[in-house]
Amino acid sequence: MKERVGRLNSGHYKRIVILEKSLVQTFCILLYGFLKTHASCWTFVINLQIVDMNVDMDKRIAAPL
Repeated sequence: MKERVGRLNSGHYKRIVILEKSLVQTFCILLYGFLKTHASCWTFVINLQIVDMNVDMDKRIAAPL
């Protein structure tokens, strides 16, 4: 009986590991696809954020003067 339970558990564990790996792979593929299709949009957003940061830095530098 104990042996049987051990076998069941190890099989179940393997199945969970395989499931997790496939989920991670699927997630990575989806993320890659999403980033690829929205790359130009993302670079635009990132550029805007960098510009905003630079403006903020200029304000901070100019403020004390």
